[in-house]
Amino acid sequence: ENVPRNLMRVSAVLNEPVAPATFNSQNAEIQAYTVDQAPLNKEDRVYKSQLAASSASSLGRWLEKLPIVKNLIKDFAVDKALAAGVPDSVLGPPVAGVVFKTINNGKTLVFDMPTSNGQLLGSPKAAVWYSVTLKEGIKKPDGTNLFPRLSGGQYHWKFAVGTEIDNTPPKIVSVIPEPSTTEPRNVVVQINFSEAIDPTSASGKIEIDPDRCDDAACNTGRELKQGSFDNIQVMEAGTTRRFIAGNLYISNQYRTVEFLTFDACGINSCGQEIFCLPADKRIKVSLKAATLEEPPAPAAKYFDNGYNGVVDMAGNSLDGNGNGAAQGPRAQSLNPPFNANAPDRANQGDDYEWTFNTNDKIDKTPPRITSIKPGLASNQVGVEDIPNAVFNKALLSSSLTKLSILLKSLKPGDPELYYWVSSFSPRPTPTPTPAPGSAPVV
Repeated sequence: ENVPRNLMRVSAVLNEPVAPATFNSQNAEIQAYTVDQAPLNKEDRVYKSQLAASSASSLGRWLEKLPIVKNLIKDFAVDKALAAGVPDSVLGPPVAGVVFKTINNGKTLVFDMPTSNGQLLGSPKAAVWYSVTLKEGIKKPDGTNLFPRLSGGQYHWKFAVGTEIDNTPPKIVSVIPEPSTTEPRNVVVQINFSEAIDPTSASGKIEIDPDRCDDAACNTGRELKQGSFDNIQVMEAGTTRRFIAGNLYISNQYRTVEFLTFDACGINSCGQEIFCLPADKRIKVSLKAATLEEPPAPAAKYFDNGYNGVVDMAGNSLDGNGNGAAQGPRAQSLNPPFNANAPDRANQGDDYEWTFNTNDKIDKTPPRITSIKPGLASNQVGVEDIPNAVFNKALLSSSLTKLSILLKSLKPGDPELYYWVSSFSPRPTPTPTPAPGSAPVV
């Protein structure tokens, strides 16, 4: 994609954890291609001939089939030699100044890019391609290889950094449950953003300290544990803060965050545990906007322990009220949080909150597919057609992985297909009287 030059982080979400100490500069690296940059317009005969020639390389085949390549090449120059499938021998040295870290209990690998120190990636004149390598030295906690079935035990991917800088703050597109609705107590809190969100700012463990008091009556076990993740908070609404412990997971190409409690309350139709919110309660979800470095610029300040609010992958703070400008948290804007139950963009700020209600029921009805595309036994399907399935109810985004959705060729001997799974639920932006949402699509 047209990755901005001020990209702050490169991340990889895994299905299982790694041993954190093995994710380091010896076992992972990001490199830039060093070939000369050359203008390449999508209408040029040169482009068409290079793209035809690119079919000889795996990257070229990917480019040839990827719809977004048309916009990519239209908007800025693309490396001509790379489009033709240059070998990895033109890779430069590893990008200097990268910091390696793991989050989400070792299931997310994060490269902190040197842009956090004011440097920019790529070039202002042309696109620059980068290669990411996760090497054999990255191990699981039991010491076994992370990628035992891949050639050399390594995983590679590439991305293109464009010529632009991202100064657009992220917005909240939709939330589940919708404001003021009443749901079964095993409903999953889901937040969908307009763009990829920095996983370090929006995912983690919300932990409760059993020994801390939160009111005059010393009601213990309701205050957050020291160091607990708190950029997103889930609590029982009321006069006292009664935080709910659980995990915040990020998925859907970093555009969706989901909250699951630690309170196991049953088994679903697939034999998996169900986790519940408190029954018959009003639940409040709050998201913090991050402190701005130099208002009114949207870039957030990075503290020693990270961002103190939700930011995108370029470090822009959350635009909670959706007015197109980042205003920072209440301490900076002096405005109360944006309340999705009673929105007022003119007088509410970029911290975001909404409430909904739970009942005492547990929903164990499995989702079902209502339509698919392409249809059964379809032929002459275009290479740019994206398979999709429509379900009758919202899905747990973090469950949509290559382990649960398989795409493969039925022709013997065909290579493994590389793909990703994304989802969207075309629901309207929350309003005081929410309209029923449409069916989710995968």
